[in-house]
Amino acid sequence: MRITVQPLTGDLAIDGVCAGAGAMMALACDLRIVARFSPPNYSLQRRLLDWSSDGQWLAVSHPSSASKPNSIYLVAVATGEQRLLTQPDQMVGGDIEPHFSPDSRTLSFVRYIHRSRQELFSLSVTGGQPKQLTDDGKQISGH
Repeated sequence: MRITVQPLTGDLAIDGVCAGAGAMMALACDLRIVARFSPPNYSLQRRLLDWSSDGQWLAVSHPSSASKPNSIYLVAVATGEQRLLTQPDQMVGGDIEPHFSPDSRTLSFVRYIHRSRQELFSLSVTGGQPKQLTDDGKQISGH
């Protein structure tokens, strides 16, 4: 399967793969819209989504409105249900680069405070308060 983000509409879609007649042949299946978000903030040149290892969830970094910082949402692939996991302060650039743990129970992410300062946080996918893992006022380039 492949995740597709439509830049103009903000649709988050999954493009399945169907088996063809031969073992090496694959045909694209129907595109299914899983969730709809407003068009993303492309000024943040960072990874904005991650897929859980069990394939059931997508973690998406997206603002709730144009004037809000990016938050992390958990999206159920089967139903499209969206659950808000983080809500950073207004004075923060936002929560970006979501990354599932190998067992898909924990999510780590970068809180973008300023272009020269980011901090690493983790959080259970069931919700709760994010736990700050770094506090050194440095830039983080991936995690």
